[in-house]
Amino acid sequence: KLKTFTESPSNISHYNVLKDEAGAVYKFRILSTPTPFSAVVTLQGVTDRNQAEALRGIRLYVTREELPDLAEEEFYYTDLMGMAVIDLQGDSVGEVQAVHNHGAGDFLDIHLNSGDVYSIPFRKESVPTVDVAARSITIDKSFLLDSKV
Repeated sequence: KLKTFTESPSNISHYNVLKDEAGAVYKFRILSTPTPFSAVVTLQGVTDRNQAEALRGIRLYVTREELPDLAEEEFYYTDLMGMAVIDLQGDSVGEVQAVHNHGAGDFLDIHLNSGDVYSIPFRKESVPTVDVAARSITIDKSFLLDSKV
């Protein structure tokens, strides 16, 4: 079972191969897409349950060149992480630590300069500007949500 980070789990089929962190290549075929975020696949050379279980937790990737071009106002999660965060007045707030989507839309975890971590909905009204070239985003701090539980 693969957790996918594609718009639809079947979109993983657009890629010829997946690679692990060491560069090992995995050829695959999709069997089903049981959830909006996963695909059940067979991997070439993996013929039994023990081999499959040995791969549990492995992270698989595609190269950046294989990713589709994005429309305006679309971003890859990986491009957002580490971006500087400034407020509407231009003051430094912190940096993007993570991007999440648990079904209710995208949220950015912001590691504030104070050391605290807050989340903010990734919508135009709360994040009016994303400047990929400058590696910064502008936020409306009134939308920050305390992520401490």
